[in-house]
Amino acid sequence: MPNELPRAKLDLDAWALAILVFPLLVLTASELLLGVWGDSGLTVGAEVLLGAPLVELASRYLVLAAFFFFITVCVAVTAIFAVDLWARFTRWAQIKTIIALLAVIAATLVFSVVEPESMKSFESYQLLGEDLVRQVLAAAKTGACLPDRQSCEAGTGFEALVTLVDLSNYIISLAAASVLTGMILAIGDLPERGADTASTIRGLSASRRVAQRYLYCAGVLLTAGMIWVQAWMQWPAQLIADTVVQDQFNAMVSSLSLFRGTTYSALILSVYLPVLLCLTLRTEALGKGDGDAEDDSIMAAVAVTNYTEALKSFVAIVSPILASAVGSRWTVFFGG
Repeated sequence: MPNELPRAKLDLDAWALAILVFPLLVLTASELLLGVWGDSGLTVGAEVLLGAPLVELASRYLVLAAFFFFITVCVAVTAIFAVDLWARFTRWAQIKTIIALLAVIAATLVFSVVEPESMKSFESYQLLGEDLVRQVLAAAKTGACLPDRQSCEAGTGFEALVTLVDLSNYIISLAAASVLTGMILAIGDLPERGADTASTIRGLSASRRVAQRYLYCAGVLLTAGMIWVQAWMQWPAQLIADTVVQDQFNAMVSSLSLFRGTTYSALILSVYLPVLLCLTLRTEALGKGDGDAEDDSIMAAVAVTNYTEALKSFVAIVSPILASAVGSRWTVFFGG
């Protein structure tokens, strides 16, 4: 059998990358909603447990486990995107994609790390009651306090929390931008309009596989993000002495987690739906062609996605919401 010629690398139109504007609009609307109608000045007067390092450490180690899992998933999906972009696309397509990616990352960091003082209400721990979170975790010590724990003023649990949250904001900005941009790469597999039927069918099939791959990656990534968010928000809960206030605090964590999960699902939809629309339009155009419209391969290409694939897509899209809805199970692990 003669050797097959290597497949030509793909290009990606700049207009396709403009789809990234939609998740930016979703994120902006979500954060403005919290900033305007949330309560970043919340004060929670509650007695906290002092001298209970084992209780605090039990919560902290679960937070670190969630953080480590979250970082691992972020690195994995970012690597998948990087290898895909490098292996299958032209240098010019790579340049365009990286520029769009950096622009998205810079925009998302406005709401997390580099925001001005007037926008500090976007910090989630402030929405939970900064005074309570600071009071609970300020007494917790980390390894930075060694060897003299008694006179140590730095290296508190609160400083560790702020550091981990800031670091996660940088990482999720890169990972989320990568996986959402990866969905758009599916459009690059589509052949030029006017291509022969066989090439169009192969392109549509490849595009669907790529879109589904990154859809699942997005679901896993944002679900891991929800586990991390819920874990660190519940870190102070077990050190609240008043069980009534503790229950109220956990209820607030669950509500804020549900809001975040809904936002994450909307981010996935904001990219997946435009990509799916592009593929659907090309599929419908193929089905209206002349000549071989009855061919089994063409009919398979224009067939509506079966129920199994539709269910998988739905689960991937709503997985952040599901994670936030059942995330209160972390409270069980914390002993609540």
